[in-house]
Amino acid sequence: MAKIGWGTPTLVSVSLGVIIEIPGNVVILGRLKLALPTEDEALIVLQVTFIGALEFDKRRIWFFASLFESRILFITLDGEMGLLMDYSDNPNFVLSIGGFHPRFTPPPLPFPSPNRLALSIIDESFARIRIDTYFAVTTNTVQLGAHAEAYFGFSALSVEGHFGFDALLRFSPLYLIVEISCGFCVKVFGLGVWGIQLRGSLEGPTPWHISGSATISLLFFDISVDIDETFGERRAEVLPPLPVLPALRAELEKHDSWRATVPGTGRLLVSLRELGDPDLLVLHPLGTLQVSQRFIPLALPLDKVGNQKPSDIKKATVSVDAAGGLAVRGPMRDRFAVAQYRNMDDAAKLSAPAFELLESGVELGAAGNPWVTGPAGTRTVRYESIIVDTAYERFPVQYFEFWGELFVHFAAGASVSRSALSRAKELKRQPFEKKVAVKDAGFVVAHQSDNTAFAESAFGSHAEATAYLHEAIAADPTLTDSIHILPASEVSVVA
Repeated sequence: MAKIGWGTPTLVSVSLGVIIEIPGNVVILGRLKLALPTEDEALIVLQVTFIGALEFDKRRIWFFASLFESRILFITLDGEMGLLMDYSDNPNFVLSIGGFHPRFTPPPLPFPSPNRLALSIIDESFARIRIDTYFAVTTNTVQLGAHAEAYFGFSALSVEGHFGFDALLRFSPLYLIVEISCGFCVKVFGLGVWGIQLRGSLEGPTPWHISGSATISLLFFDISVDIDETFGERRAEVLPPLPVLPALRAELEKHDSWRATVPGTGRLLVSLRELGDPDLLVLHPLGTLQVSQRFIPLALPLDKVGNQKPSDIKKATVSVDAAGGLAVRGPMRDRFAVAQYRNMDDAAKLSAPAFELLESGVELGAAGNPWVTGPAGTRTVRYESIIVDTAYERFPVQYFEFWGELFVHFAAGASVSRSALSRAKELKRQPFEKKVAVKDAGFVVAHQSDNTAFAESAFGSHAEATAYLHEAIAADPTLTDSIHILPASEVSVVA
């Protein structure tokens, strides 16, 4: 516990705990209290419990905090916030103070979705004034919203009102939605005598769409006015079609799209001199050649590229000529904003991940098994043993076979075993040769009736599973209401 004071009488108390977990993850948890100006007569009291972690194995940092029994003067405060910085192969960033936009589906988080940051100004039986708000920043969005409600009265007569707005800005592709609602009503013995309700939303751009309604209530009568208008140019209709194939070829011909790698566990033990041509790639015999681009996702049907429709191809794939001596080791994947390439309604855009790992190229290696050695040679090692003893004559024992256990014992201390490059040295640094690795579960197209798999294999992204679903329904329209997409972990397995 620490207490710190400065200037005018101030109290800051902190209790902190640190937990270090194998394999070196650090977890910090604690409690913070801030009282101004003094603990007994504080005008501001902030109390926070928090927990955070630095997870080296998952390559991420996260923090979660919750307010409790806090106030500013007589206004009570409560709410939560969370922060996630993921720098793994699937990087992500999430900062949320008070939660998220109602239409937004957050990515998987190591902490619960934060509750709204709420200010309770008055909380009595005859009067209530409460305000809650949130602010969030993710990899592809900025979100902001607030909601206020007020109540004055008693059982016979009461006046109620509310006001709220929610706004979300998505960067790629650019999209903005702002929703506003407000209302006011007078009730007598719980029956609405007079009231007004307003609701509206603005979405865009290209084009902008505004919708809303206004309702005036008087006893048992309602008068409503609705509005639903679209304005602004439609870029998707104005821009000409785009030839995708020439642009994709230009991307693949760029030097930055090609990269030669060396074996992950191998050591070259040599120094390579600088080559005169900086655009020349040198491929190690045991290495791989990675070809990747970020123009369009491969093996995914394209409805559009940005705001333009493809004019030449619907889907692009990469194949390799086996006669060149290289074979495909696997696909390369990169992060793409699916809404840039697939037609999606606004609800699907908000619920879909901001970016998904989709196929962007191929990884090539030497055809066949590259790990080939020469023929093994078997040798029998025998020794001649000579015993010298003062009491007896010297005599030799020929073809003495050395003990195998003793040979292993001596070999353990030999230079070849003590070398920093030896396999034995590596095992001492990491004794757990077999590690547990968790793969991305992926998505599966399954039957709605029993959730058994419809497609034999899992897809690496939701976009690829959706494309397969649409192709299956197009080939057989009777499947429209009988198949859907599930995470691979939720698929039923028939025994």
